[in-house]
Amino acid sequence: MSTVPPPRSPAGEVLAAVAAAMTRSPVAAALAHFPSLRAQAARTNTDFEIAVGDVDGVVQWFKARLEDGALVEEAFRDPADAAPFRQIVPVLLESFQRIAHKLLAATKPAKRATSIDEIARIEARHDDFIDLGTVVRQFIDSMIETAYQATKLDPHAFNYKFFESLVSFAPVAPLSLHSRLYSEEIQRTIQNFAAPDGRKRRVEAYASNEHRKFGERVDFLGAHVGANQWCRDRIKLVFKFCSDLVHLGYASDVALGSISTGQIVLGTAGDYYTASAENLAEVKLRLLRECAHYYVQFFIAACKVSMQSMLTDALEGVEMLDRAGQALSTSHGLNDRTAFEFIRDGLVGSDRTINIECGRCGDRFSWKPPHHRWDCYCRGCGALYEVEIVPEAVDYMVSVEGASLVLGSDAPDVPDLPRPMREKLRRIGQRHLPPREAEGMHFCRITDIEHVNEETLVVDTRCTVRPAMDAQFQLVGYVAYKALTRQEEVRLICACGASVRYATASADLLCRCAQCGRIIGVFGVSGDGTHIALADASDGTLQSAPIHEQRSLKLR
Repeated sequence: MSTVPPPRSPAGEVLAAVAAAMTRSPVAAALAHFPSLRAQAARTNTDFEIAVGDVDGVVQWFKARLEDGALVEEAFRDPADAAPFRQIVPVLLESFQRIAHKLLAATKPAKRATSIDEIARIEARHDDFIDLGTVVRQFIDSMIETAYQATKLDPHAFNYKFFESLVSFAPVAPLSLHSRLYSEEIQRTIQNFAAPDGRKRRVEAYASNEHRKFGERVDFLGAHVGANQWCRDRIKLVFKFCSDLVHLGYASDVALGSISTGQIVLGTAGDYYTASAENLAEVKLRLLRECAHYYVQFFIAACKVSMQSMLTDALEGVEMLDRAGQALSTSHGLNDRTAFEFIRDGLVGSDRTINIECGRCGDRFSWKPPHHRWDCYCRGCGALYEVEIVPEAVDYMVSVEGASLVLGSDAPDVPDLPRPMREKLRRIGQRHLPPREAEGMHFCRITDIEHVNEETLVVDTRCTVRPAMDAQFQLVGYVAYKALTRQEEVRLICACGASVRYATASADLLCRCAQCGRIIGVFGVSGDGTHIALADASDGTLQSAPIHEQRSLKLR
């Protein structure tokens, strides 16, 4: 007699799901835009390298002043207990700076594979991810420890960390590496430090370990340098992620264990890659950005605290650090790889090359026909552009970042507008757009900045210019005001059906129909409509007349 097996427990169900995940066939996926990833990583690495180089100079400035007893605070002058920190702190800072340079060398983007034969050079393997996790973990761990000691400046805390390190170093390292570390005082101290708990009280006289764990050090440091809770929690998470890469982290090991060679080749001619190369590039960029952010929030901030604690006048050094940190933070603030470009209808898909000035870094790039979206990115900073096609009638787009001219528009660029018009654009953004923190992107479309109503964003249809009051004409033609001010000539349809050209340079707003000989008075009309309403002079009934040269405003 068959029996029905008992159902699995919740633990068994979860374990089965885990087993399925661990044995599932690998699927290669490349979900990002590899060329822009590479450019963005290069830009981030360069900006980070500049900041680290600037801080190198500040560390030497700090070191030189610590050597002069007259420039340090009383608590750090001989024979005070904390006086040795004048020699220790520069060594700690210089040591960490070397690790920062090591991180920068390890996170440079891979060179472009210009042929299929070069794919193997950029293809990522399991060990590449492990090596990346190792160097980032070392950077974060060393940064927090260095910043902690430079901020705390407590003899007990530093003594504990030093001898804790020496306890494992001394028995394993060869004698040739002991020479700098050895002295009779250190020999006695390490024997006492490594002794059983019976000597604990004697150790506490010169060493203590108040913040034992990585997270405790982060929280202490964050409270003293002004790093907010989100930043503290984030660095703990990234540290754990890198630890999982380096050690046996089940999730990372399963995810990376499926990476193999011989993958499908992606990309375009002259720029080939594989899914694994894209995966490594994106992880590298994410971790590099994280490290750059923490370098400012924790390390640079800790250096300022240390200077202010130890020097009688740290203003010059603090200002140098502020400049280095501000430059890197500005670069970090432009990290969103997606940017927007508004292009007039009719350009995309044409045979014209579209030249775009990057709003992130100021570089220019050419988007050539047939205008594949894959090619629409900045080669300088890696900003990947989303293109929005806007109708011909739209001149300006206003966002929380400011106002911009629609690419291909014949309106004046924003900097060339009269100041009242620029101020009007700014007020429109303040009135109608949500705050910067709001989700999604929000824009205002401006078709006629001179006549638009700031409250409604509507351009009323009304006559704005007309011939002189004493001018003689038999017919009236209504023409879009924007066409009169931006085009060399406009075309009207006479009552007889003929096409009539009016040269706008004449400025008299009169033209003659070559077919019937009648003179037409040209009236400029603002507004987004295609017709203007007119009242019949005899009975007051409403009629309408077409507005010539009016561009359609069918929003997509």
